[in-house]
Amino acid sequence: MGATPAEAFANYRSKLLQLEVPVQVEQYWIKCAGLYPSYEDMDEALAKHDPVAYAEYGEPAHALMKHVFETKGDEDAMKQAAEIIGERGNVQAMIGVYYAFLHGMGMAYGTSGWNAGSAASVAIADMRFKLARVWDGTQGFSATML
Repeated sequence: MGATPAEAFANYRSKLLQLEVPVQVEQYWIKCAGLYPSYEDMDEALAKHDPVAYAEYGEPAHALMKHVFETKGDEDAMKQAAEIIGERGNVQAMIGVYYAFLHGMGMAYGTSGWNAGSAASVAIADMRFKLARVWDGTQGFSATML
């Protein structure tokens, strides 16, 4: 027996979304290239909006995560950042920097002038999962903590 029309539509929609995600992620990187916020802007925004991330996000972490951003989420850059942040500050620091980086991605979108919030949200969510996957198991970090 075949799928019901609702199941067939759900399967079709799921496959369509899988095709759209890479396009939206690529659009994000094109529109937001070079727009990762300065340390000062990050510091100010985190102090207002995320005190936990603010407490863990210093200039060394900023330099590492800016490099991750500039490499469009290169896994080697992510892994190196995780190891250094974990060695310097432990799992708590890694969690704070993880959330700070996602704030930074949102800030880059905000300054880009690009009017595609849903595509940017997809790209940021994609990076959220990718960063958690790459960092998982490094210096005691676990994606299940997030």
